[in-house]
Amino acid sequence: MASIKGKTAEKIITSILKERKKQGFSSFSDVVKRVEGLGDKRMVAILDAWNGTF
Repeated sequence: MASIKGKTAEKIITSILKERKKQGFSSFSDVVKRVEGLGDKRMVAILDAWNGTF
């Protein structure tokens, strides 16, 4: 996941799952705003990894 490993990845995944249970995400900026440990730069890195660009 975009060079995110270990406890950082676990923290982000846990936060995503917790927030998604409360309410679905409406946009990428909503994800960044609601997920602890996920900022703009990290979100862009994840999206770039999904698109196969680095």
